[in-house]
Amino acid sequence: MRLTTFFGSIYRRWYFALLIACVLAGFSYAIYRLPLFQVLERKVEDLHFILNETVPDSSIVLIAIDDNSLEFTRENHLPWPWPRDIWYPILTFLQQSGAKNILFDLQFTDPDFDRAETFADETDGMFAEAIRNKGDVILGVQLVPESTGVSPDIGTFCIAEPAIPAESRYQGMLEPIEVLRKAASKLGVINVEPDDDGIIRRIPLYYRIEDVILPQVALAPVCERNQAIHSNKEGKFRLYWYGSGGVDGAFGEQYISMCYVLALARQHLYGESSAEAQALMKRLQGKYIIIGTTAGGLFDLKPTPTDRIFPGMEIWATALSNYLCGDNVYNLPIELHLLVLVLIAFGVYFSFARFEQSVIVPLLLSVTVIFILSIVCWRTWSLLLPVISILNTFLIAYFVTATMHYLHDRRQGKTSDSHRVQSLPERGRGAGIDPRTGSSGNGWRRGRSDGVLLRYRQFHENIRESHTERTGTLSERLFRRLRGYPHEAGWTPGQIHRRRTDGALRRADLAGGPRDSRLQGSARAQTAQPIPDRQSGRRRHAAFSSQHAHRDQLGKNRLRQYRLSVKRMDYTAIGDDVNLAARLEAVNKIYLTSILISESTYRLVENVIQCRELDTIRVKGKAKPTKIYEVVAPAGEPYDKKADRFIRRGTGKIPCI
Repeated sequence: MRLTTFFGSIYRRWYFALLIACVLAGFSYAIYRLPLFQVLERKVEDLHFILNETVPDSSIVLIAIDDNSLEFTRENHLPWPWPRDIWYPILTFLQQSGAKNILFDLQFTDPDFDRAETFADETDGMFAEAIRNKGDVILGVQLVPESTGVSPDIGTFCIAEPAIPAESRYQGMLEPIEVLRKAASKLGVINVEPDDDGIIRRIPLYYRIEDVILPQVALAPVCERNQAIHSNKEGKFRLYWYGSGGVDGAFGEQYISMCYVLALARQHLYGESSAEAQALMKRLQGKYIIIGTTAGGLFDLKPTPTDRIFPGMEIWATALSNYLCGDNVYNLPIELHLLVLVLIAFGVYFSFARFEQSVIVPLLLSVTVIFILSIVCWRTWSLLLPVISILNTFLIAYFVTATMHYLHDRRQGKTSDSHRVQSLPERGRGAGIDPRTGSSGNGWRRGRSDGVLLRYRQFHENIRESHTERTGTLSERLFRRLRGYPHEAGWTPGQIHRRRTDGALRRADLAGGPRDSRLQGSARAQTAQPIPDRQSGRRRHAAFSSQHAHRDQLGKNRLRQYRLSVKRMDYTAIGDDVNLAARLEAVNKIYLTSILISESTYRLVENVIQCRELDTIRVKGKAKPTKIYEVVAPAGEPYDKKADRFIRRGTGKIPCI
């Protein structure tokens, strides 16, 4: 009992709310780290890229070995893999066009093979000569987990120690052949590792093989700029996707088929340059050229957040565009992440402690606000908010807080029940207990009943004071109007609580306790609020002195009439008037009113209390229709007569309730 009493005294304090918020935030973050929630978070983050409308950098051109290119070379008796002398006219054409850098998303780990009309050394030599003449050609290397050794000349391509960690789990590499390696200006790693769900989202920026550090192939052209590139603690870069892939995707206008370039390059090499070739050379001037494959049979298609079939070369185009445009993707640091979770849990707990809201409205509003805020942060700062973590914290905090408050309110209900049966020891010990027989006389019984009524009143006053401290706030009125109950829009939490309490508390309210001054005034009467308690107990008794009015009031509030005697306590109220009052009480829910009286009662109190006629109904068990009136204000107080919108004039129909 002491523990529950202590909890009841602190559970609305801000420091207790902060403590609960920290516990809930930690628990929610621990759940968020589970694989299931991580996958959900990634799927939500992928939606930002699917709906992304950002245009990539226009200085990137993709020359793709597509199905048309394979068909074109097959018709010219050049099946795949092509002889490497085919690259000589292409690189020469790109050199004369003024292309900036050329990135090969292809592997040349083995020498070319001899053919009927060419030899391998000859074709490899022509390819190496074209690379050397062009300059700024970057070849790709494939890293493997097995230890294969590193060629001594690989150290010439090593870059300085970066400021971020380098990927070091690979032990070997598949490097280009020596003749091509010596002709190339740089080497870049073309490894791509997906996440646990098979989607490519992050790529390392640097790789460490023994003592050699190599950049990623898309980073190699710009690694000497020393520009700030955002990465996580593991040195992985989060790709900023521009949309779907392929010729119909984000880079669609920057695709050029290899067969088109090859045909124009041969014409230009043999001195048959055309206007079409000149236009292509102008288009390629000052561009970053990425050469790769998009044909389905060459198996270079990867899954990404925007497309399940995404060309591998376009991944490097996306990364290079990110570096050139500064398109970084940011995530909340873990410290700010936890702080946001604590604030959300604190807001949920504190609002629950201060307001009595329904579940649906704040839940829908909070989800909507979270998604809108997530979109705003993404469009403005490229910041990905942990939406799943925030929603998870909100739901956990909401239901845990709701459970705590439900248990607390239930305890209050039990306390009120105990007040009905407990006696006051002080009154009992001093009110006529017979020391010889141990029996109690009339004095004890009278003291016990007075103590019960006293405790009724004391308990009711405590509840009223605790609730009237937070009455009339803008947030509370807004939520109640959103719930669609216009007559309850102006009610205070204390008045709603009194409607939900049992007959004993309502009897104490009839006893005439003081009310908050904010509940007085004609504005409350205009919203069909219960009658402000301006009258003293004596005036109220005079207003409802008649037998019918008194029984109506008892029936409406479901009050129990206590008749104390020497031998027993009788709390029964029966009769036709009581039944009618009970029926009128149920009608309040239909008309959204607080106090309804019958016509007989209205005739007795019409000079004391202002009432308005609502309807003529036929209650269950009675054949004669009964007019009903709503009590709105004491005599002399103004009220809004335009609110009489429930009067059904001229219909000729009497509803049966």
